[in-house]
Amino acid sequence: MGIVLPTLISGKALRRRSPFRAYVVLAMSTSVFDDKDILIEVWKERRTAADAYVEMIWKGGQFYFVIISAIVSITFVGLGAYWQAEDSVTKLAYALTLSFLSVVILAFSWLGMTTAKRQFKRFLLMVAHVCKVEALLGFSDPVQDRFEKLDVFREDTYLFQTYTESYKGLSGQKKFAKETDWVESKVHEGPNTYTNIRNLYVLLIMIGLMLFVLDLSLIVVLF
Repeated sequence: MGIVLPTLISGKALRRRSPFRAYVVLAMSTSVFDDKDILIEVWKERRTAADAYVEMIWKGGQFYFVIISAIVSITFVGLGAYWQAEDSVTKLAYALTLSFLSVVILAFSWLGMTTAKRQFKRFLLMVAHVCKVEALLGFSDPVQDRFEKLDVFREDTYLFQTYTESYKGLSGQKKFAKETDWVESKVHEGPNTYTNIRNLYVLLIMIGLMLFVLDLSLIVVLF
């Protein structure tokens, strides 16, 4: 028999816990699977966490894009100063500085892309948890007969038709028997939030590489 913590009897007490802690508590106890109030609280927290990760991806993208755009602008100003410099020592100083800025562009672009991927995978993990809780709550049970009686979307089978069809069809396949397999498969299945922002980072990486090659060529010319 699973351990039921007294503080979990109250939904208010559960809301004070983080979604991660609530999930751990859910796994610790077998009896909570029969308590729909607790399951609904976990469902709300997982949904909130999923939305938060998507917001983090876009805010992180804005942060990195602002920094990288500023560095690119400084780089072009530096290129102009390089061509106006008359002595080779000054030109070399500019070229070395520009090379360093190109490396910074590459580093920030790579860091932004890997961070976005990690956050998107966490978002997908939250979605997988939501799917499991919804199945326990009966959200994924066929209710077409009720829709027919109410004369509301009579041909729909599920409460969340398109959403439920999507995850039931995929998670039911043998290769997606585990949530980790499903998450890994969905990361690069585009277009999605991650692939869209990844393409922008790839463009910035290409710009950084071209600037780095150009800066190296300026150094070579001086010798």
